[in-house]
Amino acid sequence: MSRQRLRQRAAITFTGHDEVMGMDATWAYGYAPVRPGHDGGRPGSTFGMVGMNGSVAYADIETGVAAAVMRNRFDPTELTTAAAADDLIADACRSDDAPSVLTTEEHR
Repeated sequence: MSRQRLRQRAAITFTGHDEVMGMDATWAYGYAPVRPGHDGGRPGSTFGMVGMNGSVAYADIETGVAAAVMRNRFDPTELTTAAAADDLIADACRSDDAPSVLTTEEHR
């Protein structure tokens, strides 16, 4: 998928009352525009989804990282595992030893 198409997927397309979830929400083409950790991601770069049992999958365009946390115990309020994994990934991406992200041209 091109970088432009990825950015379109991560762009905020709706902010308001979500009739299905019954609460205020922000969506990016059906994906959540945030990550589960304390960093939260960057608008226009992050998109993913949290599942009902606390499982999470998301991608970050700027770093080129995609991550998923799958849980085998049902607890819709438990996001500490996903948040901890996201914090570890975010810290690794910020470190001086982090590999550089390939540009779209380098993928061709």
